[in-house]
Amino acid sequence: MLALAGFAAACGPAETFSFHPSNFPASFNVSATDDFVFGSGGCGPRAELDTNTGEVRCFASGGGAFTVPFRAAVTKDIAQSDTTKLMVFAGKNVTIDIGTEVQLRGDRPAVILALGDMTIAGRITAQDAITQYAGQGGGFSEPAGAGPAQGLGPGGGNAVNAAGAAGGSYCGLGGKGGDDLGTPTTGAGAGTAYGTADLMPLRGGSSGGKQGNHAGAGGGAIHLAASGRVHITSDAAINMGGLGGGWFGNGGGSGGAVLIEGDTVTIEGNVAVNGGGGGGGSTAGGQDGANATGNLTAALGGAGGANGSTGGLGSAGDQINGTAAGPVSGQPGGGGGGAGRIRINTSTGTPTITGLLSPSGATPCTTAGKVAPKM
Repeated sequence: MLALAGFAAACGPAETFSFHPSNFPASFNVSATDDFVFGSGGCGPRAELDTNTGEVRCFASGGGAFTVPFRAAVTKDIAQSDTTKLMVFAGKNVTIDIGTEVQLRGDRPAVILALGDMTIAGRITAQDAITQYAGQGGGFSEPAGAGPAQGLGPGGGNAVNAAGAAGGSYCGLGGKGGDDLGTPTTGAGAGTAYGTADLMPLRGGSSGGKQGNHAGAGGGAIHLAASGRVHITSDAAINMGGLGGGWFGNGGGSGGAVLIEGDTVTIEGNVAVNGGGGGGGSTAGGQDGANATGNLTAALGGAGGANGSTGGLGSAGDQINGTAAGPVSGQPGGGGGGAGRIRINTSTGTPTITGLLSPSGATPCTTAGKVAPKM
């Protein structure tokens, strides 16, 4: 059953929670009487978490939608240190079954909270082909109106007239837009890197620069927190990747953020916050930021066409920066998006990881630490 959860900035921290979750107010009280189950016997096999309203939308196997008759999260007022807000969804124990996908929809990052244990065997995403250029789960959307325009978010890719736009930045830098050798005009450069390794505050990815069609949105942001154990099984995939830029030289979005906290954390599956590929100078958009795979393939830039250059690659693995689009006389491509951030906190500071993380743990974009004690 879905959890009927209450959350209020009142009293002291809940005694049932073993640590103080990152970005939560100093005083909080959380309760949940039921398990929060996505999949068999619960909400699924596809679910949407509305991070603006707290609504949980469930989709049956045949495609029909039904709405949970109450909100799992009952507050919109979880303000972080930078005053931005989170939406919290809570349960006694939280399970996402294999074959089930949970999608984030809305402007705010999401928190899924378990007072007991959390098991993730399905997928968590913030990507949607229908809303490809609109940020979801706290990711920044493309700028409104016609280009050229700088991408939205602290690391939004830059854009200039008559040349390729840059990919969005986060932990890694977005790739430079392609030069137009015929004008000649130098392609736009990347926006600035931002954020902290501990993901305090939790922010989504930034969109690529907009040249004239559509810029790739930034990846979403998710915080998974359990008082007990967080187990991400070998079948699981969490993908907060940036989205690909549209053709005609638009930049790819940067990857978003994944924050995981528990007394113990075991990751056997894949967790990825890769950048999206830059749009080609002509005919094709870039690929969305890829989930972590065995070869950690970067998101491809769009094809160049007869008069255009191929867009830059998005980040992946040890490569945290998006690559630049090539120069061309005519229609240059957009730069690829940079990597987002992954943070894993446990009581010992040492999670058990046998799965794949992208960016990899060899980079400054994926780090580990200890959970904060109760206040």
